[in-house]
Amino acid sequence: MKTMGFMLLGVLGVIAATGTAPGWADPAWDQYLGLNPSQKAQLKGVNEKRKQPLQIVRQDKDDATQNMVGQVKANAGADALLATLKQVLDDIQVLDKADEDYWAAISGFLTPTQVAKVYLKGHPPRSTIAPSVQHPNNPNPPFVKWNEYFGLSKPQSIQLKAADQARNNQMKPLKEEQEAAVEQLNQLVQSNAADAALQPTLTTLFNDLHTEHQVEQSFWGTTLAGFLAPLQMAKIYLHRHPPKAGFTP
Repeated sequence: MKTMGFMLLGVLGVIAATGTAPGWADPAWDQYLGLNPSQKAQLKGVNEKRKQPLQIVRQDKDDATQNMVGQVKANAGADALLATLKQVLDDIQVLDKADEDYWAAISGFLTPTQVAKVYLKGHPPRSTIAPSVQHPNNPNPPFVKWNEYFGLSKPQSIQLKAADQARNNQMKPLKEEQEAAVEQLNQLVQSNAADAALQPTLTTLFNDLHTEHQVEQSFWGTTLAGFLAPLQMAKIYLHRHPPKAGFTP
């Protein structure tokens, strides 16, 4: 039991220190996960099968987001912006579904304990993650009066505030429940708990993940689209989800 606990902390320590998980071919990880040959082959197949398609979708989303920057700065027409927004949101939906499908797939041939270990590998408990280091020498971003930049009317400002509040009210308990579930999974795995004890926590996590995806998709795809112009939506999206190169109006 102690050995398992130390191995998990070692894996999580690598993630916390480097921000990345050890490679899937890591012998220590293979031993800790405890896969039989069939499970090892199936897990490798699932990971390899999804890798390239998801890389393509992520790149498409990144390219579309960067393209949106140019369209916003050029004050492109509504049709062009709507097409780019749809491309970005469609890509996000594909990535969200792929995430859910992945957990459903590996749950079909791994035990709950093994699924929990895989989940913890990529989603370590907050208590094990080192705090981020602030860099005081980085210049502060330029001050922007965002509401003015978005071009919101007073009714639109009120609607946006209400939409954000409704979204936050839905997301806050989901995030809190997910964090508590991850901490609980970590404790259960370290204590070598039975599979039956882990399954309810995994079910909670994956249900929350699905609900979170639905809330986000509804917020951007339906709620904001109901009262904002495409240019306003694009500006708000870029402010909240800037491309890798950043976004400065």
